[in-house]
Formats: sequence, C-alpha cells, structure tokens
Amino acid sequence: MSTPKKAIVRTGAHVPARNRAGAPRHHYLATKVTKAEKDAILKYCERHKQSVSAFLADLALADAQKSKNKLEQKEITVTLKLPARDLDQMRIFARLEDKSVEDLVSELIQPNFQKRQTATALEMHTLRCWLSSDEHRIIKKYLAKHRLSARSYLALLALKAINNQ
Repeated sequence: MSTPKKAIVRTGAHVPARNRAGAPRHHYLATKVTKAEKDAILKYCERHKQSVSAFLADLALADAQKSKNKLEQKEITVTLKLPARDLDQMRIFARLEDKSVEDLVSELIQPNFQKRQTATALEMHTLRCWLSSDEHRIIKKYLAKHRLSARSYLALLALKAINNQ
C-alpha cells in the first residue's frame, strides 16, 4: 500500500515572473512596514500568486502613470473636538476671509503636509521592489515631484490595494 502524496504549495520565488521590462532590474525601492502590514502583504501576494517585488512595482508604476492626469480631490470627514471659544474664533476667521470653515481648515493644514517628514518609533520591516532603469526613473520622478518618500508611499499603496480588493 502506498500513502497519497501531499500537494506541494509553491510560494515566493516560484510565482510567475513579472512582464519583461526590456532591461535588467538592477534598481530597487524599499518601503518600511510593520509586522502586521508585512504579513497582510505576504498573504495578499501568496493568494494572488505574485511576488512582493512585482506587487509593489506594479502598484508604483500604475500610480505614477495615473498621476499624469490631473489628480482628483477627495473629500474626507474629520470630527474635531474644540472648545466653543476656539470654534467661534475659527468661524470669525472664516467669515473675515469670506471662506467656509472647511476651506479655512484645509488651507491651515495643507502647508504642514508639505513640510512634515514621516518618522516613527514602531518596529519596521523592509520590503523591496526591483525595477529597470526606466521604471526606476519614472517612479523616482513622480515621488520627487510630489515630495513623497518611497519608504512610506509604497507601503500606503500596498495597503490601499489590499483594502480595496
């Protein structure tokens, strides 16, 4: 009697290769993620039979190509707890500048996003995506234009893609 053999599950390097770039992939971009985020990305890639490198590179390239069109503005709702005096003062400032409170708050926080650096005290893990020279140039140009850090932005793209599935 022979015992049935178990099926071999192939992950990692055994996933189908990414489309040819037309050139060797000598450049890489790294991103920092938490342990939980890394596990979620690995599970997603395993489920879709895709390498982490291909997943991150495809997301970054798609986002850089999409951005050539005009970026749309998205609306978010934020609840702030402010003392009544501060809220009244904000309404006064908005009225004196002939703006809505929402427009005033948006104008106040926008410059801070331009200046702020992303840093954390959390334990982070590094994931990389390998790129050809052309792919690397396209993504780096996009990141520089929008003053984004690859270490933070690639992780954001990956998490957005996972949550939108």
